[in-house]
Parts: sequence; C-alpha cells; structure tokens
Amino acid sequence: MRLQFAAITLTAITLTGCATLKPMELQPEFWQQSNKKVAVVVYELPKTAAYKAGNQGLLDIAINNAISNKFDNFVSSLQFEPYSALAEDIEKEFDQRGFDATVVKVDVKNVPTLVKTPEQKKNPAIFQMNLAAVSELKDKDLVFIITSTQVGTTRSYYSVVPTSAPQGIYGGIAHLVDVKTNEIKWWKPVSVIKPVNGDWDQPPSYPNVSQAVDLAIEASKQEYKKQLFNNKTPNTVITN
Repeated sequence: MRLQFAAITLTAITLTGCATLKPMELQPEFWQQSNKKVAVVVYELPKTAAYKAGNQGLLDIAINNAISNKFDNFVSSLQFEPYSALAEDIEKEFDQRGFDATVVKVDVKNVPTLVKTPEQKKNPAIFQMNLAAVSELKDKDLVFIITSTQVGTTRSYYSVVPTSAPQGIYGGIAHLVDVKTNEIKWWKPVSVIKPVNGDWDQPPSYPNVSQAVDLAIEASKQEYKKQLFNNKTPNTVITN
C-alpha cells in the first residue's frame, strides 16, 4: 500500500504546498454560517491502473509488468459512471445545512497557480491554485473540491513473487477552501481498499475484480460525505 499512500501525499503537497500540513477538522462555528455561497467541484476519475506495491527492484518491476501485462491492460480499460455525479449529492448536503451550494464544472488546466504574498508564504494552509482567478468561482465564498488521485487495483509483491491477490483501490483528497483568501478550511484524504469476493483470476473479463474496483469507488463517495457532514445533521424545517 506504500504506492497508494505516496500518491495521495504527493497530491496533498502539490495542492497545499506544504508537506507538514496535516488533515484539518472544521471549526465548530463553521456550520453557523448561513447563506454562504459554496461551489462544489468534483473532478472525474483518473485512468484506472494496476498498482504494484512491495519490495521490488527495477528488474523485478519489469518482470512483474511483463507477466501481468494482460491483467494490467484489462484494469486500464475499466470504465465507470461519471464520478462528478457525486457533486449533486454534496450540493444537497450543503443546502440542507443552510448554505447556498452550486455544482460548478472547472477545468483544472484553467486554474492558475497562486502567486503567494509574503504573508501567505508563512501560512501552510494556503491552497496552491488561485481559485479567485476562475470566473465561475468569483462570486462564491467557498469551494469544496474532490480530486481523485488513484483508482484501479493494488497487489503486493516480494521481488517477483505475488504476496496477495489484487484488490480494488481508490485514493483521493477533498478540500474546502475560502475563495477570497485561498485558505484551506478543511481537508481530508480518502483511501479505500476492497478485497475481491471469490476467485479473482477470471480472464478475460475478470468480473470479481471489476466488482471490487466498483465497490471501492462507491465506498469513497460515502466516505467523502461522512468525513465532512456526519458531525453536523441537517437543520430540521417545520412547516404548517
């Protein structure tokens, strides 16, 4: 699982600009802010891949890749329902808590890197991308962003010997960022691993492997909502 952790950590460093910034909890008073405008941005999944973890040298990796070529190609061909559909669920969660949430589609290529002020350079909780420079976000107070970093399978090896069966894997990160200050208010990594139910070696379609990856993806959606919203139940609205 070392490769998975490294991928998530690398993305966290890229987005926050600081390797020492630990996952952040929301301040209790956050949920008392009514009518704040929140943009919900959920990026699509990256290309699926068959990750290999464990103690492997360069020659071991080359041999393992050659042996598992057909399986690796199968994993890389997997396709799933648009992950961005999760944005609508997140939008509803915010709305139920008194926020004014909107799903916004943002091309990450069009978000410039933030040129930090001297004060911002002292603050490790500054998001690396300049959200206020994106036209779709200028009128928002906050942006909730989900960035998926890893999806597919993982299998551990010792040299050229597999030490586990493939498992479904998902890795990603969620950030809640103040648009005006670019300050991160909350962020959490999400990592899900799902074992294959039954025999995994079922070429050419590997149905049990496909199911494990799908379960990891679906579980990640629930985990994002759980991490942010479980500590705050929606307001109860009473009507006559």
